[in-house]
Amino acid sequence: MARVLLAVLLLAGLGCSRLAAPVDAPPVEGAKPLSEAEQKAVDLARKMLDRQGVPWGRHEAIQLTPDGKHYWITYPTPASEQKTLGPRAVTVEVTTGEAKLVMRD
Repeated sequence: MARVLLAVLLLAGLGCSRLAAPVDAPPVEGAKPLSEAEQKAVDLARKMLDRQGVPWGRHEAIQLTPDGKHYWITYPTPASEQKTLGPRAVTVEVTTGEAKLVMRD
């Protein structure tokens, strides 16, 4: 559990250094296509966000956590939120497919 928390904090710190894109940003040209597992994680995250009524738009990036147990999926975050709350993100457990919102301060 401590490793996951450390990975989430590390990724959150890295995410804070990027500029926020508009919520309805189009896919980045030249971006690598998602693997089947990554696409499944993105789809599971989208379903969870839709169920909870969270309108974050299209994902911005997806990364496997260092321990290989979760996908970290980030979404465009307005600069005003980025400074105080950190990036908008969802984690998806690799083996179970359980999607969770990342806690934001």
